[in-house]
Amino acid sequence: MLSVAALDARLAAIGSAMMPSLQQIADIINQLFPTYWGFMSRGVGRFNTGKGLADYYPAFWTNCAWSTAFFVTIYVAFLPVVRYFFPQWVKQLEPHKRNDLPGYALCLFHHVLVVPWAALHIYRDLYRTDYATFDYATTEQNTVPLLVGYLCADLLCTALPTLSLEYILHHSITLYLTFTGCMATTGTHRWIPHLLFSDITQISFNTAWILRLTPFKEKHEMFIMGLELAFAVSFFFVRVWHMSCVFLVETLQGTAIGMGLGRFTLLPLTFLQFFWMHRIVATIRRKLAEMEKGKKAKTL
Repeated sequence: MLSVAALDARLAAIGSAMMPSLQQIADIINQLFPTYWGFMSRGVGRFNTGKGLADYYPAFWTNCAWSTAFFVTIYVAFLPVVRYFFPQWVKQLEPHKRNDLPGYALCLFHHVLVVPWAALHIYRDLYRTDYATFDYATTEQNTVPLLVGYLCADLLCTALPTLSLEYILHHSITLYLTFTGCMATTGTHRWIPHLLFSDITQISFNTAWILRLTPFKEKHEMFIMGLELAFAVSFFFVRVWHMSCVFLVETLQGTAIGMGLGRFTLLPLTFLQFFWMHRIVATIRRKLAEMEKGKKAKTL
């Protein structure tokens, strides 16, 4: 059986063999979008602060535990509270959608909390002039427990009970990525807001999903479809494109090395985004085919 050190060495050798190809991809992006890539890749090799989040945030693990308890409480309490105020509406919901509702609501609540914070920090970083010496661990610490708490709660309350393999895989890998990235001392903290901002895609999707359970859908079908289209478009630009670029920069700059084995979660997470994008496109094509079929049936 391979030791951790031997596994790390083998994976590192594979990664080193891929580096020329990754650099070629980076060169192409730089040629096409020089301003964007300039922002993403600036400060190469200058973020080694020697400190991780735990050095600034002694209560990190305690707050992660409290955050998990907070989100689990919201998940457990959501349906009874909604049933109390809207008993007839909850009663008429299909059983599987009624069971899924707390998970979608919890997801939406978390994302509405963290996405504006993430957008603000990315905006500030865009105009930061001292980025070469700035210690991102001092500013990107407070929201990480919210991410950890949500992922743990969703894993415990939704993914594991339903045995959803892709979400169990996603949440587990993301948690490991988060822990190793936060504890690293090589400057991976700069990318925390970018990871959180990727949740913006789910805001439109979850809102559309919940609205389809309400009478709102009867008169505002086009608005809901607009939200679903916004989800598909934002998923490509934010998750498939931008997050792939984040992971690419971390790899090329060497900041990911401080994550230990956690750096090898970057590629599976990237592939998972492409897999989900493929499913989104397949769903859109199927719905368009159904709409075309319906139009032909009406003309007959």
